[in-house]
Amino acid sequence: MVTRQPSVHLTVASGMRRPSRLRLLVSKWTVSSLRKQRLAQDVYEMPPPPPPPKDVFLLPRPTPAPTDDPYAELSCEYAACSVFLSRELSVQQRVGPRTTLRSDPHTGKRPPSPVIPATSPRMLSVAELRRRRLEVANQNAADLPSISLEEARNRAQAKLEKQRLERELMEKERVRKLALEEDLRHAAQIQRERSEREQREEEERQSLIEERRAADKERRQRQAQSHKEYMEHAMLLAEEEKQRRLEARRHMIAERRTRPLPINRSSAVEADVCFEGWVTVQTGVSIAWKRRYCRVSDSKILLFKDDKPQSQALWSLPISSVWRVRERGDGLEELECLPHSFNLSARDGSSLSMFTDGEEQKELLVSIVIQLANL
Repeated sequence: MVTRQPSVHLTVASGMRRPSRLRLLVSKWTVSSLRKQRLAQDVYEMPPPPPPPKDVFLLPRPTPAPTDDPYAELSCEYAACSVFLSRELSVQQRVGPRTTLRSDPHTGKRPPSPVIPATSPRMLSVAELRRRRLEVANQNAADLPSISLEEARNRAQAKLEKQRLERELMEKERVRKLALEEDLRHAAQIQRERSEREQREEEERQSLIEERRAADKERRQRQAQSHKEYMEHAMLLAEEEKQRRLEARRHMIAERRTRPLPINRSSAVEADVCFEGWVTVQTGVSIAWKRRYCRVSDSKILLFKDDKPQSQALWSLPISSVWRVRERGDGLEELECLPHSFNLSARDGSSLSMFTDGEEQKELLVSIVIQLANL
């Protein structure tokens, strides 16, 4: 039930200062009004005594108009607890003039008006009012320990719940830290194993490189030794070949010097050597090889275009002016690929290279030059 508080209307002129005594009186009156209001609320909250069965009901208490009388509130409290004796009242008087009864749509008749019991007011005494107030105060005082105990129980339960949540959080944090430590340990183990594997691979690679270097060094040493032995053997063979060639050359020169030469018996000069035959020649002023008919007469080498007796000599070389005869293998490049070839070098700087059609013809011609030039 809601109780309307008395309102205080004070009109103060704008710009005027309120007197302190009036303010004090208003404050005291407000405090006393609030106390009375709390007392009335406590009375309203008290349960009414049980009414007689089926003949007692409470009428709604009209809200009193605001007034400045301090005893008006107390009279309202007594009126709130009034009890009316039962009497016959119509529904129109109970629910008010605005309420109407509707007829039955099937029969068209209105239902009979119900009879509501009414009660006559009964005033509570001051002693009864005080007794009820004391009961309410005692009940409130008795409820305080239970309320405090309930609050303490709720606080303890909240504390236990908080501790449980903290323990759960701590357990979750511990599990998370353990999982994190396990992950870190596992990652460190993987990193360590990978480092060890990389180190082993690096050591194996370095060992393989060292083995390859040692094998390459040994192979190079063997190759160098083999090449050295080959070169020594080649030099030995070359030296032997050189000695053999020198010996063969000396033997050949000795044979050429002692070889009998053909003599022209019809010549006026004694012991005039004669030689005739086709040769291929290259003079010092030409790079072309030409086919010429060669004759040796009067200690001269004569070259003709043909073998006719009346032909004129195209080129002549006195045999006494020849100071060196060179053959294949003597370092002359143009003679290396020509068989039966040789070269005659004169003291005036001229030279004559030729090759014959056979080895016997070459040997005869070279022997004639060597014997006539005293080489």
